Amino acid sequence: MNGVKIDVYKDKVEITLPEPKIIDVYIDEKSIEVYDQSMNILNPLKIEDYNNAIIEEKKKIEKDALEKGILDQVNKQADLFLRNMLKDMGFKNIIIK
Repeated sequence: MNGVKIDVYKDKVEITLPEPKIIDVYIDEKSIEVYDQSMNILNPLKIEDYNNAIIEEKKKIEKDALEKGILDQVNKQADLFLRNMLKDMGFKNIIIK
């Protein structure tokens, strides 16, 4: 568990977690529609153009998720999950950083 620190003292537990980060953005490639597949002189569409469009869209999705506070939501969910699990394990004093 990279960056996780756990200290236990009888009925007290202190957990330090690393800052969350986005590790991947997934786009279902089956949901992508290409409207112009022509290879004419005026508007050629290449695989490189398709790949670049995917890369740019992933960047937009990540930026939008960060702006909407996804990492704050992750922190809250991790805190809630850990507190409930540790209470069920019998810990009375729970500190999560």
